[in-house]
Amino acid sequence: AVLLTSCQALSAHGHTCRPLRLTQLRAATESAPTSECGMSPSRKPILVIGATGRLGSAIVQKLSSRNIPYRCLVRPKSPNFERIQGLSGGQIFEGDLANPQHVEAAVSSGGGISGCICVSGSFRKTKMSDVLLPWRWSNNKKGKDTTHPYIVNHIGMQNLCKSVDDYNQCHEKIKIVKVSGVMLSLPRWHHINILGNMIYSGVLRWHRAGERDIIDSGVPCTILRPGSFRDDKEYGHLKKGMQIVEDGALKPSLRVKKPLIGKDDLTEICIDCLKFQDDIDGRILYPRWILK
Repeated sequence: AVLLTSCQALSAHGHTCRPLRLTQLRAATESAPTSECGMSPSRKPILVIGATGRLGSAIVQKLSSRNIPYRCLVRPKSPNFERIQGLSGGQIFEGDLANPQHVEAAVSSGGGISGCICVSGSFRKTKMSDVLLPWRWSNNKKGKDTTHPYIVNHIGMQNLCKSVDDYNQCHEKIKIVKVSGVMLSLPRWHHINILGNMIYSGVLRWHRAGERDIIDSGVPCTILRPGSFRDDKEYGHLKKGMQIVEDGALKPSLRVKKPLIGKDDLTEICIDCLKFQDDIDGRILYPRWILK
């Protein structure tokens, strides 16, 4: 069995943790309290944002296989919708993170949700219009480019936090688990940061702003900066363990070697992080494989 560093074991000062089997971690949190309306939070759906991506679809498939209800917020005519089409136990909300009404509906409709896993993110190449016509993405005028990372990674997170915070005012508090990436731990002046922002519309800048939006909102949250995720079967021959640490930032050397993590392992961590509140609330964690 894969060993996982227990999120509960992370102390207030971090860095010390005890190994715990993934099945034990899940069993420790199976008994969920009942909300004021009498509905068990575990039976409310988990909202997955970015559900048609590689990681998002894997999370949805995992929830479906465990008969855990889920709800997806997907863009209309998403090109990868077939990844989640036909799965049982789910609800599909067509909408856009850039639209506050769409996000509010996904969070609050039908009795609400039990938590939110957000793996969304815009990753598009810089266009000439980004430089010559910045108002097309930097304001809220009609006709704005909603695919720009400023809108998806920054404004979208503000909309999500506002909807979750409003929901928490009159319901049992729910949590956001946000997945970004380990590259955000590099200093702003690092050459990878500079090149990445130049080529991909400031994607790292606005991902970092989105993380800060979530933490500053006061909504219960955990930020995950995983290593580059890989197909678990491809690396099945390697002996490896699993570790979650708080001091996993990349060192700003000229040659940066990204840590790795399996896609299946990362989906497990995303789901399990929803079950913890105080121990990992407001923290940035780095899940990764330990190759033996």
